[in-house]
Amino acid sequence: MARHSELPPIFVVSLERVPERRAFVEHAFGEAGLPFEIVPAVDAQQLSTAEVGAYSSRRAMYEYGRELNRGELACSLSHLRVLRQMVDERLPSAVVFEDDTRPLSGFDDLLRAHRSLPAGWDILTFHSLFTGAFPKPVRDEPISGCYRLCRYGRTPMGTQAYLITQQAAQRVLEVAFPIGLPADEVLFRPRPAALDVYGVEPAPVAEESFPSEIRVAAPPIADHGPVAQLGLAATRFAGRVRHRLHRRRRIERA
Repeated sequence: MARHSELPPIFVVSLERVPERRAFVEHAFGEAGLPFEIVPAVDAQQLSTAEVGAYSSRRAMYEYGRELNRGELACSLSHLRVLRQMVDERLPSAVVFEDDTRPLSGFDDLLRAHRSLPAGWDILTFHSLFTGAFPKPVRDEPISGCYRLCRYGRTPMGTQAYLITQQAAQRVLEVAFPIGLPADEVLFRPRPAALDVYGVEPAPVAEESFPSEIRVAAPPIADHGPVAQLGLAATRFAGRVRHRLHRRRRIERA
């Protein structure tokens, strides 16, 4: 679909084998009058040898504290696919949607207002999965309509919809492999990408109730023997120690 000359291009990550999601996307963006481009999602049920090979159990245990499942790996690979495309096309910025999320009224005006974001911003999330992220407005006046720019007291979660710069996308691609973190952890947590994160409140997008493709029961990505499992347990313990040390340092600096 043709791109809008005034707005950042919108990419929608969508599974080809779930036609009801594609139909939802077509309707939602058609109703909003927003052009978009479908990027085929990586299918957790059909992971290739190369896609499985992009995963690291050791990194997952050290940085995340547990193994990823196939749905989480596929989701991360899908978002990295979009970021690779925008970097290859040298797009200054781009919007990424998942195919269970739709833009609300005024989303196009909000996108037009992105040029007024603070200098040095990297990523702007349009949807945080939990209120415990503690959004805090950074300006008295709205950025557009009723929408206010915010920072978060805790890391926001969810990759339903966000705007990202080319520079930030390149940084994520440099640190994301081998994959050991879910997509939202790579994009929004302080390490390893260290992006400058902003958000918009109230959420200018809405998530629909489709069956989760991430939580579908499936065999583990990797099958480890007893010795390897002991090594991974030690790696997880080391990661927890590192996390506690970093947390203590943050508290001391606060």
